[in-house]
Amino acid sequence: MKVDPFHLPLRSDDEFAEAIRVLDRLLSHKKPLDDQEQGYLESLSHEIRRYEDVNIPMPAVSGVALLRHLIDARDATQSEVALGTGIAVSTISSVLSGKRQLNRTHIANLACYFGVAPGVFLS
Repeated sequence: MKVDPFHLPLRSDDEFAEAIRVLDRLLSHKKPLDDQEQGYLESLSHEIRRYEDVNIPMPAVSGVALLRHLIDARDATQSEVALGTGIAVSTISSVLSGKRQLNRTHIANLACYFGVAPGVFLS
């Protein structure tokens, strides 16, 4: 099954999986995409997001769980995160152990460091 611009919207998990494969191929091009390919990439990305929003609900995740995930995904240490955010290592450790909550400054610094929206840390 091949996803093409005339077969949108995505209507099944198989079409969704194929759309992801096509998107991955477009994103891995060594040369820059031409205007038509870029337009298709944007349309396909939008349709993938729409399908995910409707068919793949995201479970609620606490700010602490997300922080732990982001640290692990970056393969960073608490010391590296502290250095990159200006937050004390002891504060990061206390947050991860549930003894302390993130404040606005912590959230802003972590969001900048990890390249995410600040709102993702709000439970």
